[in-house]
Amino acid sequence: MNKHENDLHLRLLNSLENIQDEYFSLTDEQEKRALLLHACNVIAGEQGDNLRNIIGHYIQADGLDYDQLAGFLLGRINNAVDSLIMERERNDNFDGRFNTVTSLLINQYELPEPVSFERYETAARYNPSPVTSAGIILGKLREYGVQYRDYTFIDIGAGMGRVLLQAADFPFRKIIGVELSPYLHEQANTNISIYHAPGMKCTNLQSVCTNALDFQLPEENMVLYFWHPFDEDLAAAFMQKLEDFLARRKLRIVLIFLEVSYLRVEHSPVFNKIEQFSVPTGAGREDVFLPVNVFSNF
Repeated sequence: MNKHENDLHLRLLNSLENIQDEYFSLTDEQEKRALLLHACNVIAGEQGDNLRNIIGHYIQADGLDYDQLAGFLLGRINNAVDSLIMERERNDNFDGRFNTVTSLLINQYELPEPVSFERYETAARYNPSPVTSAGIILGKLREYGVQYRDYTFIDIGAGMGRVLLQAADFPFRKIIGVELSPYLHEQANTNISIYHAPGMKCTNLQSVCTNALDFQLPEENMVLYFWHPFDEDLAAAFMQKLEDFLARRKLRIVLIFLEVSYLRVEHSPVFNKIEQFSVPTGAGREDVFLPVNVFSNF
């Protein structure tokens, strides 16, 4: 787990422990709720505002109490899956090799920017695609009739842009990352500016900071890549946008979904599943595989 995340959750847990006796001595529920929110003041700035807004919602809507909040924080601090992810990132050493910053885990509320409760509920945290998995997927596109030079590669929910950088190893016409977070978008642009890998075959890379539903799709053949960018409802809305776009155009589009699979995509009247397979996450953990679902409109 990255230090940034660990510090935030540990600081908030310590703050909770400091109010524990007072909390359980209170009998008035409103006072208890106010005290829980007060404990969040240990986190300053926009991150603190995000936490108070999100925790406040759960307190009002679901009756979140001390034990539940403490349990959540302990789960974030002692998360076995996150520990494996960070071990994989250290072993891959992508950032060490290219002087980039991509190997972090960042929850929505940890971003140094305003994050609404709705965004927290519908948008995924930043979690980079495994280097090995993404590399295999990019290399397999030829099997689906993709001539790289005739296609634009688009990562929906591109985060800090690592898959964009990996895609640059292939001769795509253009490479675009779509990212909602201004903070992650800025880091993606920084990574793009400093990335110079041997054998780089595409230099036309850009990150676009916008909601995926507002993104203007290019008038060209596309490969769209998805790694947990949003929930089912937003996936359904995005698919409708994509199908409406294609209704007036004769373009070829391939959709790649790593691990996540959305019901709306499975039942699309425009896209058909052409392959399902698994890819290793790599970095010494070849026994860990992720499913990949591939769809196209041709």
